[in-house]
Amino acid sequence: MTFLTPLPAIIAAAVTVPAVLVLYFLKLRRRPVRVGSTMLWRQAAEDLQANVPFRMLRPSVLLFVQLVILALLLLALARPAIDVAGDMPGRVFVLVDRSASMRAADMPEGRTRFAEAVRLATRAVERTTAGGGRSEITLIAFAAEPQIIAGPTRARNDLLRALKQLTPNDQPGDLAAALRLVQALSTPDDEADTDRPLVVVCTDGSTERELPALAADLRYQRAGPETPGENLGIVAIAARRDHEVPSLVRIFARIQGTLPEASTVSVAALLNGEVVARRALDVAATGEDGPSQTPLALDINAPGEALLTLRLERADAFTADDSASVLLGAPRRPALLLVRQTEAEDAGTGWLLTDVLRELDLSALTLISADRVAALGPDAYAGVDLAIFDDAPAPFMPPVPSIHFGHADSVDAVRTSAGPGRVLPILSWKRADPLLRDISLDTVRVGQGAVLEATGDRAGFTELARTAAGVVLASVREGETTRVVSGFTLAQSTWPVDYSFPIFLANAVETLSRSGALAAGWAATTREPATPPAAIDSGAVLVDPTGATRPTARSDQSRGPTARLGVLELAGVWRAGDLAIPVNLVNDRESSLESPAALPLPGGDKSRAADGSGAGEPREVWPWFVIAAAALLGVEWLLFGLRAKVS
Repeated sequence: MTFLTPLPAIIAAAVTVPAVLVLYFLKLRRRPVRVGSTMLWRQAAEDLQANVPFRMLRPSVLLFVQLVILALLLLALARPAIDVAGDMPGRVFVLVDRSASMRAADMPEGRTRFAEAVRLATRAVERTTAGGGRSEITLIAFAAEPQIIAGPTRARNDLLRALKQLTPNDQPGDLAAALRLVQALSTPDDEADTDRPLVVVCTDGSTERELPALAADLRYQRAGPETPGENLGIVAIAARRDHEVPSLVRIFARIQGTLPEASTVSVAALLNGEVVARRALDVAATGEDGPSQTPLALDINAPGEALLTLRLERADAFTADDSASVLLGAPRRPALLLVRQTEAEDAGTGWLLTDVLRELDLSALTLISADRVAALGPDAYAGVDLAIFDDAPAPFMPPVPSIHFGHADSVDAVRTSAGPGRVLPILSWKRADPLLRDISLDTVRVGQGAVLEATGDRAGFTELARTAAGVVLASVREGETTRVVSGFTLAQSTWPVDYSFPIFLANAVETLSRSGALAAGWAATTREPATPPAAIDSGAVLVDPTGATRPTARSDQSRGPTARLGVLELAGVWRAGDLAIPVNLVNDRESSLESPAALPLPGGDKSRAADGSGAGEPREVWPWFVIAAAALLGVEWLLFGLRAKVS
């Protein structure tokens, strides 16, 4: 048996036990009364003798019973518990979910799920460290990424202090990443160490990925209600300016509902904080397949730069998904930089490219040589939205999106190999990619050129078109910047004279340029690093949606005027100087407020998920001590009554 809170019981015993004993030493003050005889007052004489100060106490059943009652209450205060699971392992990991859904206030008495998770984690720490246990506890908080916040340590106070300082955020939860961290930390240094660690997961059970098998005993402490609360949330949002009427903005959104019955909700559209439109939206009830999904389309007039916000005007238990925002730039035409070996417009087939670009609605088209770019450095791209390299190497990677016709080896993420040296047709292309929208390449022929491959991780490499020899057109994602790379020059193909070429260039200008990004509406999410498409003044103070300031946001001049702000973990509108930075949750799993009774954890018997009832934890038995004290209190009352009765 262990005692979970021995210190309060010791302090209470030091106060109450002497107090009870002192009561038996007190000398009563009686009023003198003259009587004819003391024969009938024998009990009074005995009481008088018992109140003589400093006399040893006489044996008393009543005193013994009172001391036993007090001892039972003091033991109950120490919270005795029986360890029904045997000895605790040497390593214990306590995982606390701090993701967006944990902010839902659908627990009893209006508490949040996060508050319940902290309570469960606190209980796990107290019970594991009770009685000077040998277990070392590692405290891990997780949302999109896991983070060790305390341990490994046996110091209970350090662990409880770290739990009190923990706060939730608005990121989606990734329990799988947290379990992989536990697996890495729990790998024994000694192969002879067969002690399986214990993993206590305090979460509502909402996770995006399949959970990995774990060489540990897992205990799932559910910090969520059996029946999730009702919720409406915006799980997708997009906005785009009309091509023919740039002041007209078309808004598309998807509303997810977990409602028992169909309902009508009011959706407000705001421009820079002012309501400009409202729409009544009919939301279906939750079905057998899960939460309902309701589309929303809305047109508003926004002639200039604006912060567009959609807001659900209905109160529910989860507020992080009740609004979503996008940043719209003022309608403007993009500026392009065309880089060649020389600055002659008619070099090779370059005149075909130049003629097409001049037909596009551009604010500026500047022709410059590769040597001039090398001499100017990053200043060559000042005010440029897109750079096109026509059979010219890039002296360094531009800080803006770029297209490379030939000289694919200038892009670090691409490896080239020699082509077959003969003319080949394009066999397949990615029709779903925005760059190839409304395009057919079946009539395009490619001559001698290079075949493209990804270097290292292929996560940012997208195949756009290929011949029988391999990939000849691809896009590469470098952070927030996209490079389009072709293994052939325009002079080595029939593409410049094909109808699809001007359509491709129009798509590329619209998709890749920063002006296009703002025209389509830009927003960050709470999961990925935010890179605003507009410039941030150097030294501007970053302010989160709660009004708290963060470290100064600085632009990376080597990558252009934009700033890489990292992951902004709170949903809402952040600000850096005069620039609004919308950050949205838009995650259907978090908005569903799922709280499963068990985790779908693969593995054997010891890797199964518990139901959160606390099975295997030390079982508290203090209520039995209270019941025993109450029973003895009845006996004490009876003894006192018999003693007080005058015979």
